[in-house]
Amino acid sequence: MLKIRGNKSNKIVPYIVCDSCGEEITDVRNALAIFRNFMNEGEKSEVQHVHKNNVKGDCTKKAEYHFSSKNWEPGSIELGEYLAYLIHNAGMSPEDIKQRLT
Repeated sequence: MLKIRGNKSNKIVPYIVCDSCGEEITDVRNALAIFRNFMNEGEKSEVQHVHKNNVKGDCTKKAEYHFSSKNWEPGSIELGEYLAYLIHNAGMSPEDIKQRLT
C-alpha cells in the first residue's frame, strides 16, 4: 500500500506499507509485488506489496493466499524491479527522477 506522511521540514515523504503485516517496507530487496499471474490480454490485477517471508514472518504467503483463494495463480516480482517498471511506464526518465530528488 502506498502512503504519504509529513516530516519535520514540512515536506511530504511517500512510503510503502506491507499489505500483509501493515509495517513499512524499508528495503526493496526484501520485498515483493504479488499479483494475479497468467492474465489474458486486457485483464488487470491488483498488486500487493509485501515483505518476503524470511523478513517479517509469512507476509508473502498471506498475499499469495489472497490471490489463490480467488482461484487465481499468484505471481511475483521483486519490489525494486516492479517500481522501476512502474516509474518507466509512467514516463519518467532517470534524469527526471534525479531532478525531482535534488
